[in-house]
Amino acid sequence: MSAVARWNYSVADSRLLEGLVGLEYDGGCWAFRVVTHSFATTATTTVNSFFMQLELNGVSKIGSNPLDLLRRNIGGYYRAAAPSVRPGDDVFPPR
Repeated sequence: MSAVARWNYSVADSRLLEGLVGLEYDGGCWAFRVVTHSFATTATTTVNSFFMQLELNGVSKIGSNPLDLLRRNIGGYYRAAAPSVRPGDDVFPPR
């Protein structure tokens, strides 16, 4: 499981300007992602959004893509690639 978050808080206004929280669970052949985003558009209005995605590795993705939101709003964010197994590699080393 991995998590990422970002908060922009205005001390002068005593309010959250932007908040972003994301969680991902990688089950090997599938991954599930959840991201919530809160963004102040005016002094009194806040827009909230929620994204969920189920990815079946190598097959399909179901749901909205939260990875683009994370890349746009968190500088330097990248999703660490899962290690891949190549043909001929020992998946189960000898004991």
